[in-house]
Amino acid sequence: MLILGISVPMFAQNYNYTIKGQIGNLNSPAKMYLLSGTPMKAIDSCDLKKGMFEFKGNGKGIIKAILRLDHDGTGISKANDDLPVLIESGELIISGYDSLKNSKFIGSIINEDNISFLKILNSFSQKADDFRNVCYKVLSRECYNKTEIRTARYAISDAIIEEREAAIVNYIKSNVSSLISIEAIKTIGGSIPVYNKVAPLFELLSPEVKNSPPGKEYSAILETLRLTSVGEKAPGFILNNVNGESVSLSDFRGKYVLIDFWASWCSPCRYENKNVVKVHNLYKEKGFTVLGVSVDKEEEREKWIEAIAKDSLTWTNVLDNKKIASEIYGVRAIPQNVLLDPSGKIVAKNLRGDALERKLSEIFK
Repeated sequence: MLILGISVPMFAQNYNYTIKGQIGNLNSPAKMYLLSGTPMKAIDSCDLKKGMFEFKGNGKGIIKAILRLDHDGTGISKANDDLPVLIESGELIISGYDSLKNSKFIGSIINEDNISFLKILNSFSQKADDFRNVCYKVLSRECYNKTEIRTARYAISDAIIEEREAAIVNYIKSNVSSLISIEAIKTIGGSIPVYNKVAPLFELLSPEVKNSPPGKEYSAILETLRLTSVGEKAPGFILNNVNGESVSLSDFRGKYVLIDFWASWCSPCRYENKNVVKVHNLYKEKGFTVLGVSVDKEEEREKWIEAIAKDSLTWTNVLDNKKIASEIYGVRAIPQNVLLDPSGKIVAKNLRGDALERKLSEIFK
């Protein structure tokens, strides 16, 4: 699963920020770095003077960042004293005695809430890591992969995931007036959120959080999810095929059609193409077809066409280089797919591997 780029929040306003603080009495060569972006990289740095540091900048929306303290001046790659921060309008003050990671935020509720939430996530990451390490140490290679052992391992791993999700839901219910609860809902939803799972959690939040810029942004995402959830009429779109000819989703009425979002550069997509080809060949004479929607960029057109030929994608393929269909269907990670019935109603979503064949075997039994 590959994540697509996310646009800047539409409801956010431009602002100026200041991040400053003091960590003990450190002086140069001690250096503070400010990291942000995807992937995270240094966007600013400064030397410490009597432990004090300061960053100024401008932004839009709540910005996820990391402060990293290099105590000895050995370089950012060797430094490991980090503090996650959320940047917003105004001044953020941080105070610590001997380290950055154990520092405190002064007067920043959102950052205090964020640290509390991250502690929950980190505790379950550690729990999962500890379990894997125990398995590696205790079990031999032959024993590790035995069917009954593998089943037991998966059961315990699933239990940890369920416990983690329950803890996140509890956090949301206990912090309905915190903006961090929106991040918690996003964590529950993952890269492909399910409307009926995340919408009830969003409804628990206070009116102030719902009406905040992040709240309005997520509300818009939920509306997209609602309009493209199972049981809804699939929103239409028109895109061009490999020959530059217009293709409308409505052209496929009367058949079961799989709208398959993918890209030539997406390895998981190319792997899944093998399965889609297999299923297409099994059911194409029974009223099933595929509409391939590629999110390749215009400059990647030739690679897209080459991938179609190499993967034997004999169905209709269109290019969504302006993210028209992707935005309509809320596609933020690929591969994704949506299965429509002959009337154009959504009957299933994100059927990968054997799940797609099982669904079609039920339909065409």
